[in-house]
Amino acid sequence: MEKRPYFIFGDLVAAMLSGVASGGLVWWALPGGWWMVPAMFIGMALGMVVALLVGFLLAPFFGLFELMAPAMLSGMAAGMVIPMRGADALSLIQVACTGVTVGIIGCVLAYLLQDRLHGQAA
Repeated sequence: MEKRPYFIFGDLVAAMLSGVASGGLVWWALPGGWWMVPAMFIGMALGMVVALLVGFLLAPFFGLFELMAPAMLSGMAAGMVIPMRGADALSLIQVACTGVTVGIIGCVLAYLLQDRLHGQAA
């Protein structure tokens, strides 16, 4: 993964944008009354699609290869977390804050895992 601040900022922006967008889409697409497990699978699938679109949108500015790991992780996780929290009981502001939080955590996890794996391979 990149160590230059510009690309780290891009990864963080992509992860947060992916988390917010997939969380908002799941919040809008799955009204109340869904069981948690099917809603999580649908949210994960919607999160993958949103993360792919965010990755292609930001790829000309930050590069696609490293950008997709945090974006995809954050999009899928946010798509699964929002139904677990009860999407019908959340406001749009709470969904956005959850998406940003999941995006930051996803980006940090992607960097920590990459650092650990790269250290073992060397």
